[in-house]
Amino acid sequence: MCSRQAHQNALMRLQQEFHHVELQSIKAEFVVNGHNLERTRRGLARIAGGMAETRKAQYRARLEGLHRERLAASECRRSEVETRICEAVAEWNATFHATATYFDLHGLTKCGAVSYVRSILEATARKAVHRVIRMETGRGNHSPRNLPAIKMALLREYPASTGKAGPGKWTARQDEHNPGVLVFTLN
Repeated sequence: MCSRQAHQNALMRLQQEFHHVELQSIKAEFVVNGHNLERTRRGLARIAGGMAETRKAQYRARLEGLHRERLAASECRRSEVETRICEAVAEWNATFHATATYFDLHGLTKCGAVSYVRSILEATARKAVHRVIRMETGRGNHSPRNLPAIKMALLREYPASTGKAGPGKWTARQDEHNPGVLVFTLN
């Protein structure tokens, strides 16, 4: 059985590298060493929750900084900053929404959101794996006049089935349970 210090060292190591380690391998390590798995699991969940909140705060601060930079940027430099905003959101989705069917668009500009969604839908259609994708646009609470600019732009870009959407076309509709989410369906 490991000493208390070795156990603490192992937990510190896991705290630093938690996002790279699968829970099953952690359980196996602690089963071998005879530790209380349930207590360890609860501790790791607390650590992961705290790390996720810290990362989310860092991400939000980064996005806020980019948006301030965008507002202060010259017209020709604004496009570059908007690209960096899109990259930050894409990185966040790839890291924290580990699913190919759900994406968070918070923080994007309207044009950036339309472009980002188009790239996701095109890639998804090419793979032909998923026919339904959910995009969290928000309800417009932080938009000028509380109008959901991203949501409205996407609904115009991908109209619901009105006869215009043929095979291989995406349509969008508001999620019936969450008005801040759009559901995209491949026809």
